[in-house]
Amino acid sequence: MALLSTAKISDVLFKILLIGDSGVGKSSVMIRFVDGCYNCNFMSTIGKVKSMTIDDKVLKLHIWDTAGQERFKTVTSSYYRGAKGVIIVFDVCDKDSFDHVVTWLEDVKKYAGENIICLLIGNKCDEPEVRIISKTDAEELAALYNIPYFETSAKAGTNINEAFELLARNMLADSKLTDNRSSRSPIDVDLAKKETSYSCCKFT
Repeated sequence: MALLSTAKISDVLFKILLIGDSGVGKSSVMIRFVDGCYNCNFMSTIGKVKSMTIDDKVLKLHIWDTAGQERFKTVTSSYYRGAKGVIIVFDVCDKDSFDHVVTWLEDVKKYAGENIICLLIGNKCDEPEVRIISKTDAEELAALYNIPYFETSAKAGTNINEAFELLARNMLADSKLTDNRSSRSPIDVDLAKKETSYSCCKFT
């Protein structure tokens, strides 16, 4: 995987949403991935763009943050429209943010449908002395919804690139699968049904 300048022509465009409670570090995660830096004194931003290459495909990722809207419960269907991937972020030092993950997943299902590619992030893993949510508990929740889980630190840069790369790979793979299905003749219906059972990171 290679990160590229956004000026390069892209083969594929994906919209990715970052959702989760206020204060869990969504903007920090986005800025760490896109700009490679961490600064606790920044204004909330609605979105960033990053290009990367996976399997000889240039992907342009439009990454959207709620920019504080979640505090006023104003994250609606318009925010989810056109999204291919979602990263749900919680703070491993904040039990409420972890408990609310299920609610966020329900919103994803309600507004974006069941076929969107999801990934769960437990942020601020660099603060073990104040950690509340165990890795085991988070992994069990992710397994329940059949989505990948990463422990990250936007501050230290831990697993940020890895999380986005996996999401991008899964979105690309799902897009190829969808394209293949749409190009098949009716005789391939049974094969399509078999592939439908594969749900890598689509929550159930």
